[in-house]
Amino acid sequence: MLTTLLAVNVLCLGAALLLLTRLARPLAPEGNPEPFARILAEVAPPADPAAAQPEPVQDPPGGPPPPAGPVAEDAGAAAGLTLADRLAVIRHMLQGRGVEETASLVRVPPEAVRALYLQHARREGATC
Repeated sequence: MLTTLLAVNVLCLGAALLLLTRLARPLAPEGNPEPFARILAEVAPPADPAAAQPEPVQDPPGGPPPPAGPVAEDAGAAAGLTLADRLAVIRHMLQGRGVEETASLVRVPPEAVRALYLQHARREGATC
């Protein structure tokens, strides 16, 4: 009985050792690995420089378009808000709340709320 138990233990330990040697991997590959850019260059097709250049954009005959009025002016007011405040304002905006109500709920200046509403092409209290 003791011999059988000893034989089973030796077989289990041998199987565990074999499994560990199969699963073990070296921490670093041997030799210098190829740089990622070189491997990518070999895989990617050669680029045609003439096809990569887009056509130049030409202004209309009347000249360049004027800047977007109130949105460009008020963009600085919303720039000081944190991401959490901006997302809270946008959430209230999508729920249809007005500028003043949103400003009081989120506790930010109404000018910043109005600027975010204009940046997202929303009017006060308009639901989506």
